[in-house]
Amino acid sequence: MLAQTLSNYVDQLRLTRRPGTVENEDEALREFGCFLAREHPAVTSAAQVGRGHVEAYKRWLGERPSRYGGQLHRHTIRRQLNSVQLCFQRLIEWGAEDAPPRAPIFPSDLPIKDTALPRFLDDAAAAKLLVAARADTDPVVRLIAEFLARTGMRKSELVALTTDAVVQIGSAYWLRIPVAKLHNDRYIPLHPQLKELLDSWLDSRPDGLRSKLMFIERGRAMSTARVDAAVDRVARAAGLETTSHPTACATRWPPRPK
Repeated sequence: MLAQTLSNYVDQLRLTRRPGTVENEDEALREFGCFLAREHPAVTSAAQVGRGHVEAYKRWLGERPSRYGGQLHRHTIRRQLNSVQLCFQRLIEWGAEDAPPRAPIFPSDLPIKDTALPRFLDDAAAAKLLVAARADTDPVVRLIAEFLARTGMRKSELVALTTDAVVQIGSAYWLRIPVAKLHNDRYIPLHPQLKELLDSWLDSRPDGLRSKLMFIERGRAMSTARVDAAVDRVARAAGLETTSHPTACATRWPPRPK
C-alpha cells in the first residue's frame, strides 16, 4: 500500500509540476520507500510511518556515500528530506486514505542551507570589468556595469529606480535610493561619467511612456535577469570567473576598501 500511495502522489504532481521536478520527487520518494522496505519491512503503509522511521532515515542519509565519492552534501540531504516532508503534508491536506495522523517530519529536520559570501573585487579586477563594459556594443550592458561599479547598488534597487532619482545638491549630482532595508533613503554621489551615460539614456527614452521607472527596455521594465546577463557578459569578456548562477550581487562592487 505504501508504494501505491507514493505512486499516486507522484501522478498528482505530474498534473501541475514540470517533468524535471516530478522526476526528482519520484527519485527521492523511491529512495525513501526502498529504505523503509529494507530497514523497516513491517511498515507497509504511509499511515504507519512514524517519527522513529524518519530519524533513522536521516541518519542513513548522513552516512550514505555520494555517487561521486564521499558523503552526501547537506543540500542534497535537504532536498531528499524536503521531498518526503512535502509528500506527507500533502497527503494529510488531501485527506488521503493512507495519510498518517500527523506529519512525521518537520521543517526543523532539514539541514540549514549554506549562505555564500559575496566575492569582493580588487582594484585590478574592477578596472578590467569597466574596460570590458566600455568596449561592449550594447549601451545597456555598459550602463548596468557602470551603475554597479560606481554605486554598489543591489540589482533589485537598480531596476526599481525612477526618473526622479537623480537630484542636484549644490553643484553636485546625487542618486537617491528609495527606502530599503535601512528604512531610510540614502544618497550616492554620481560620478561624472555615470551622469553622462545616464543623461544619454534618459534622452533616448521614448515619448509617451507612462512608467516612471528609469530602466525601460522595449517598452517594459528591465528585469533583474537582464542585469544578471549583463554582469555575466562583462565578466566573461574581462576574463574573470563567474558563478554558475550569475547575479549582480555575486560579484560585489565597488571593491572592498583596504
